[in-house]
Amino acid sequence: MPPSAISEQIASVREQAGIDMKSPGAIQDPFFTVPWPTPPPLPSLATAACDPMPAKDLTTMVNNEAQKQGVKADLIHAVIDQESGGKACAVSAKGALGLMQLMPDKAAELGVKDPFDPAQSLEGGVKYLRQLLDKYHGDTSLALGAYNAGENRVDQTGSVPKNPETKNYVESIQNKLGQGASRVPPKP
Repeated sequence: MPPSAISEQIASVREQAGIDMKSPGAIQDPFFTVPWPTPPPLPSLATAACDPMPAKDLTTMVNNEAQKQGVKADLIHAVIDQESGGKACAVSAKGALGLMQLMPDKAAELGVKDPFDPAQSLEGGVKYLRQLLDKYHGDTSLALGAYNAGENRVDQTGSVPKNPETKNYVESIQNKLGQGASRVPPKP
C-alpha cells in the first residue's frame, strides 16, 4: 500500500473517532499510541503502612526466642533491622514478608501461617537462622549469605555469594554486630 493510502486511512480513523489534531493539547498520534497504565508501587520498607514495633516489645520477643532457639539476641536484632526495620507489615520487592522477611514457601515450610504476625515471623525466622547456623557449623557469614540469597547459592561455592546485594547484606549485619566473619557455636 503506498504511503499516501496509509496516511489517508489514519486520517479517516481519526475523523471517525472525532479526534481533532489541530486543537491545542491534542494527542499527537492516538492511532499508534496507547497509554501504559501506571503500575501500583510495590510496598517496601520505606512505604510499609505500619510503624516499627515498639523497641521494648521487640526486645522482649527477641530475647525469648533467642533463648529458646540458642541464637544470639544481637544477631536476631541485626537481621530484623536489616530485613524489615522492625516493621511487621514489611513486604520486599521480591515477595519476602513480615518482620523476618520470609519468602512464602519458606514461611510455610517453617510452620508460619501468618508471616505478618510478629511472633510467628520471629519464631520462623529465628528457627531458620538456627538451621543455617547448624548447617554451616556456626559460620555467621555463610548463614547470613544463605538467609539472604538461599542455601543453594552458598552451597554451590562454599562461600558468601558474590552478588553485591548479598555481600552488602552480610557486611552490614556484621558491622552492626561489630565483627568480621564470626562463628556461633552449633546447637548441641
